[in-house]
Amino acid sequence: MPKANFAKWVAPAELANVILFLASPAASAVQGAAVPVYGHS
Repeated sequence: MPKANFAKWVAPAELANVILFLASPAASAVQGAAVPVYGHS
């Protein structure tokens, strides 16, 4: 995994995109997974 840049917050739109994907039919094969969302370095 890449090193997280804790000095940079993830933009709300970036986090929303991950949530929208996980709630969509395209993520039907994703089960029981932790999905890290990192800020840009």
